[in-house]
Amino acid sequence: MTIQADAGAQGVTVVLPAYREEANLEACVEDMLRALAVVGERHYVVIVDDGSDDRTGDIADILAARHPGRVEVVHHEVNKGYGAAVRTGIATALDRTDAPRLFLTDSDGQFRATQLPWFVAEALAERADAVIGFRPRRADPLPRKVNAWLWTRACRLLLGVRARDVDCAYKLIDRWVLDGIELRGDAGTISPELLMNLHARGARILQRPVDHFPRQHGEQTGAKLSVILISLLGLAGLWSQRMRGGWAGRALGRLAHPSDPVLAALTVVAAVASVIAYLVYASGHDLLGYPETMARLFTARSVVDAPTPGLFQLGGAYLPLPQLLAVPTIWLDSWYHSGLSGSVVSMATYVLAIRYLYKTGLGLTGLPLAGVAAAVVFGAAPDMLYLQSTPMAATVLAACAAAAVYHLMRWSRTGAYRQLAGTAAAALLASLTGYPGWALDGAVLLGVGYVAWRRAPGSGLADRIHAIEAHLVFYSLPALSGIVGWLVWSMRLPVHTSPRFPAHWLVPELAGSQAELTWIALAGLSYYLARTRLRPETVAPLVLTVFIPRASGVLVVLPAAMFAGYFAEDLAVGAVRYFRAAANVRMAATVAVAAVVVTAITAAGWVGGIGSLRAARAAHASAGQQADLQVGAWLRAHVGGGRVLMELSANEAAAFAIPPGQVVDEASNGWWEQALRDPWSHRIRWIYMRRSDDVWNRLHGSAGPPGYVLAYSTPDRRIYERQRP
Repeated sequence: MTIQADAGAQGVTVVLPAYREEANLEACVEDMLRALAVVGERHYVVIVDDGSDDRTGDIADILAARHPGRVEVVHHEVNKGYGAAVRTGIATALDRTDAPRLFLTDSDGQFRATQLPWFVAEALAERADAVIGFRPRRADPLPRKVNAWLWTRACRLLLGVRARDVDCAYKLIDRWVLDGIELRGDAGTISPELLMNLHARGARILQRPVDHFPRQHGEQTGAKLSVILISLLGLAGLWSQRMRGGWAGRALGRLAHPSDPVLAALTVVAAVASVIAYLVYASGHDLLGYPETMARLFTARSVVDAPTPGLFQLGGAYLPLPQLLAVPTIWLDSWYHSGLSGSVVSMATYVLAIRYLYKTGLGLTGLPLAGVAAAVVFGAAPDMLYLQSTPMAATVLAACAAAAVYHLMRWSRTGAYRQLAGTAAAALLASLTGYPGWALDGAVLLGVGYVAWRRAPGSGLADRIHAIEAHLVFYSLPALSGIVGWLVWSMRLPVHTSPRFPAHWLVPELAGSQAELTWIALAGLSYYLARTRLRPETVAPLVLTVFIPRASGVLVVLPAAMFAGYFAEDLAVGAVRYFRAAANVRMAATVAVAAVVVTAITAAGWVGGIGSLRAARAAHASAGQQADLQVGAWLRAHVGGGRVLMELSANEAAAFAIPPGQVVDEASNGWWEQALRDPWSHRIRWIYMRRSDDVWNRLHGSAGPPGYVLAYSTPDRRIYERQRP
């Protein structure tokens, strides 16, 4: 909150730290007094003699005697440093004077008082809490200028202060902003610490240029090695203080003292498992087995690197969210070619899904055991451990679905609209991740309607309809906007890509669905329905049943994990309910029973092996993909530059071998059709065609495209190179 002084109040207290300034102090003080007297400002000067071993203290006492009531002197018995002198001056000014503003400057004669009245007028006119100076032309030796430039940049970077000249000793500050601020900085850190505190308080700060003059007498101490080291150590301490008070510090504090130690431990274990799984599958070169992985990475890279870069590169078979999440790191070549840009997204959402499953299980039963059981069944599922290591969309969709179930559960229990808004946001993200997310959207819609019907405040039909209408509108407007938006967006796609769109409407994008998990999910669903009897507060997990049909692939692990967690906890508690033993014995027995159940369910998931990994290896070893990889190797070796015309669909491995910025494909806006009609005029250097793709159908002929010569040939693949003029 910005603290403003009374605009009508006037008066300034000048704070002057002084150390060995016997030749400068008197002229400086008289200059300040004279300038303020001319403009009629009520004023005071506080001199802090910082243990000077020359006549500085004596001159300060003489000035106080010469100007009684206007000059106040404080003596340090020993030299405590510039920071301590400034702190003493501020404390004295606040305690012994009543001027509404403090002016902090130095007594070395490098600043004049002539601009101080202007600063006061600016503070009044702009209702500013502080007016700080900056030196457009600094009258110092070059080494000191370089040090000051580096110091200012370091302070701005580490402390978040936006001052152009951090240590400029020309600052007019409202006393109410300074009241209660605890300054601890020494040497050069006192000024950035003061500015950091002003920013933290939301002070309105103006910056104005001031004149700077060469030092005429005495020597500067700021360039001493000891002072520099103290300042650097102080800056590190201020940065640490800022971090502790900022979001990063609060996050570290929550990690050190988590509100839910079980969730914290589960998160750490999930993250470690995620990294280990990634390293295992990366060492086996299994991350890019699916052509889909390369297509997703290529699409994400095309957003920033393509003949026509931009968001319109997103389209076709794959919904956009996973690719958008990979964009921040996709420009790193090593991350792109290894697939790490997409894997990082999958790994992070894998951990996030585990956290949400735990929180849902805890919320349903009130016991952490159910949440841990659900999280373990999901996290230890072999397909999930593999897919979370790849640039696929499985874990992204799983995290969105788990978040939607958690917030739906919280809303059904509390009725809080923020929880319903969280449900809608999670469902929206799911609908932008994979087509099974569209089914989830509809299931959540039914769940919201059912809970609203059962929880309607009145018993009449009109009351129930009104309640359903209000809640469905609140949910569906954001949640369904992703589906509507994607359909509208897809209408702008080229006509030749439209056959691929309905082909992915219900066909699973994720291979590896296992019969064992499907039967576990169905058995768990039956048990859950029998135990809960569709009570409104227990409806949320039922929306996961949309993933039980085989069309959803490995996502069947979500309902299997959720219902298995509930079953394990319920069975464990029931098995030991009548034990006549100590509480710790009953707890140990409960955990043991649950562990046996979870282990059995997890082992069942491993019975069929890692179906998604088998499918990926089969796809990689297929004749078609091996041929594409050979084409990609040839292109990487021979295409040094120039545009390459090729269709991305079904040629992902070949396209992935060269930079997307060189590829003119079906996502290249208006270039694609024009290049297909006349590749020569559009300066296409290379043409790659595969039997039955659009390039083959449009350009294949016995002699090849006019103006191009055959450079690579197999029975069903051709590469043509533009003839040199």
